[in-house]
Amino acid sequence: MIGKNSFWYNISMFRKTRQDNHPNLLFPRLSPWEQEFTVDAAAILLFWSLLLLLPLQLFLNFGLVLLVVFLVVAFIFKLELLFYILTTVTFFTGWEISFSKYEWARNIVYLSSVNAPLGDFIGVLLFGLSFLAIIFGRLHPVWKQKKILIKLSTLYGLFLIWSFVCALLAVDHNWISSLKYLLRNMIFVYLVFVVMPVVLIDKLETVKNILKIWFGVGLLAALFGFSSLYFFAQSGWPRVTPYGIAGFAPLGYNHNLIAEMLVVVLPAGLYLFLKTKNKKQKQWYFLGLIMTLLAALLTLSRAAWLTIFAQAAVLFVVYFSEIKFRLKKITNLNFYLILVVTAIFGYMIFFLTSPIVQSSTSSRFAMTDISFFLANRSPIHGYGPGMFVELLGSVRDWTQEYGDALDAHGIIQKIIVEDGYVGLILICIFLIYLFKKLWLVYRLSDDKELYMILFMSVVGAVIFQFFNTSYFTSVMWLPIGLALSAATFLKKDL
Repeated sequence: MIGKNSFWYNISMFRKTRQDNHPNLLFPRLSPWEQEFTVDAAAILLFWSLLLLLPLQLFLNFGLVLLVVFLVVAFIFKLELLFYILTTVTFFTGWEISFSKYEWARNIVYLSSVNAPLGDFIGVLLFGLSFLAIIFGRLHPVWKQKKILIKLSTLYGLFLIWSFVCALLAVDHNWISSLKYLLRNMIFVYLVFVVMPVVLIDKLETVKNILKIWFGVGLLAALFGFSSLYFFAQSGWPRVTPYGIAGFAPLGYNHNLIAEMLVVVLPAGLYLFLKTKNKKQKQWYFLGLIMTLLAALLTLSRAAWLTIFAQAAVLFVVYFSEIKFRLKKITNLNFYLILVVTAIFGYMIFFLTSPIVQSSTSSRFAMTDISFFLANRSPIHGYGPGMFVELLGSVRDWTQEYGDALDAHGIIQKIIVEDGYVGLILICIFLIYLFKKLWLVYRLSDDKELYMILFMSVVGAVIFQFFNTSYFTSVMWLPIGLALSAATFLKKDL
């Protein structure tokens, strides 16, 4: 919607006046669809004209600028489409773009060192276009409806301010590296994957469309994961795991990467199953839901198992009376329950007692012990954001026993080392307030299935990071942004 005092509004009124006064103009006032088509055509024409007219080396030297100009012109009128693209590729954290691989970028200062997932690049582009759209009056966020975002941002802002203090006091005077980590990881993800979705989403239908996209992406990832059992050579326990094809691995190579994605999108399938009235579609959604669930379980990720258990607990609390009523109708229920539970827990216990799992468990316990040892030596401000790997690498016992240093396998260990116990308290206050508000939103909402599903997705995103290393990536923060976006449409004030 274009504001009456904006530049674009004045231009449109000028064109309308000219058309009204001169109905035989050669170029009449265009419809919105024609405007978008014309802009796209102009962008494509500009891109190919420069490619053909400029010498090849000159074109490559300015290739990044031309690409940015092309994308800006092409998507400035299609922010919603670009946002859908972002929500589609954001889980493919292994789909990285490294400019050091391109000859034309190696001689450009700092550009050759840029290496990030595709979703981050799209996020930067969308964030910049959204800012321009607000400046030129094409995007009008209703800030009165964004109170929940403002309150949460205040709490997260306190955590960031403390992290800034910790960065200035970083170990061995590494304050520059620490500040870079603060800007790139901790501030960037919140602005792009939490603030921006709340600002951009102006109708609840967009949230529902994204859940459909997530269900489709999750189902494709599950099928791809199942293929690893047949087409990917594995040692040890067979498990659902991502793999690369000709060096291209959009989901990475670690089983936890596909597991964290599946537990986040799993509730989307449940929402489609609950809301669909068509029996045939309901069957397909149920089948897709079961396949996604099995794929998540067969990753043999203990973090995924615990996360799914937490999500199931939320579901049980919400639908306790209905579940109890339906279970009473099932004959021989106790026999089936005992059979299924015995099979599942027997398999889990057998797996957890295997040597490979015990080795992984011992390394995590050792990392946790080291984390608390380091934190107790600097309990107030820690050692600075982004310093965990360097500190762990300096511990000789770790490197001799387990090899190269890794990032903290858990957000608690990460925060207490880098931001101290004060930082841990601040981030816990933020997360507790987040869950409290999202649960309140569910209780006050009319569409309880939707808000319950979004709550479950956030539970999955956050709980998983108590055992993993993706705490400052889109996988954790985008579900939070989507849930907050839906919360802004609640009729009651929060």
